[in-house]
Amino acid sequence: MKNKNIIKFLKELKHSYHKNELIYTEGSCFRLYSILKTVFEDALPYYSTLDGHWIIKIDGRYYDINGEIWLEYIINKEYTLIEDEITLTSAYIPTYKRQCSSYSKYSHSKTLK
Repeated sequence: MKNKNIIKFLKELKHSYHKNELIYTEGSCFRLYSILKTVFEDALPYYSTLDGHWIIKIDGRYYDINGEIWLEYIINKEYTLIEDEITLTSAYIPTYKRQCSSYSKYSHSKTLK
């Protein structure tokens, strides 16, 4: 049930402004973690230097603005839990246009369209 609430929340946020997908994949992905952390207290920030992107783990599943992300993608792109306070306080670093890969990244039943 929690997964459905997260997906519903992400869908509403994504579609609340026509550029939100761009915003939360190309510059404000860490801010999305911060937003979700206020709603889902068990949210954890994961980062990939290969993707240059932050994602969020909640209740054993991984998300970004487009929905739930496959575990295989998380492993292949070497996403790592970041708990270092210094890193987290300086994490508002913009990413660049189309930096994040998108091949087979999302669970087809959980992708927000």
